[in-house]
Amino acid sequence: MSDQVDVKWSHRVAIPSDMQVFEVQKSEDPTDLRIVTVDGGLSDVFGSFPPGWEENSPEICRVGDIVIHVMDPVDLAVSKVARFQDRDREDIRELAAHGLIDPERFEQRVTEALDFYVGDITFLRYNVEDAAEIIRDATRTPGLR
Repeated sequence: MSDQVDVKWSHRVAIPSDMQVFEVQKSEDPTDLRIVTVDGGLSDVFGSFPPGWEENSPEICRVGDIVIHVMDPVDLAVSKVARFQDRDREDIRELAAHGLIDPERFEQRVTEALDFYVGDITFLRYNVEDAAEIIRDATRTPGLR
C-alpha cells in the first residue's frame, strides 16, 4: 500500500507543516514505524470516482469540528483505475488480498463510474479489465503479499 493519506477538504484548511508527515506504528514493536505523508490536494473532479462515493465513506471519528471519513475500499479501488500506475495496481491488489474488495461489487461500481468519466474511455476499459484480473487473482490467493 502507498504511504500516503489523500485528503479532500470541505473547506479551505491550512495544514500545519508538522502534520503533513507523520509516523505510524506498523506492529507491536514501537520501533517499527512507517512514514506517512498527507496529500491535501485530492480532487474527485478528474479520474474514475464512482457516483455517491462520499455517501459510501463511513465516518470514523471527529476531532473538534473536523469529521473524518474513510473511503469505501471498493470505491477507492475504482478511483485508482484511471491513473493505474504501479502504486495504484499494488494498492488494488493489497485491498483485494485483504478481503476488502468484492469483485462483483467492483465491476458494478466501476461501470457506474465510467458513465461519469470525462474523456475517451478506450484505455480506461483496458485498465478496468486489468484491475478486475488483479482483484480476481488476489481474492483467489488471500493474504498473498
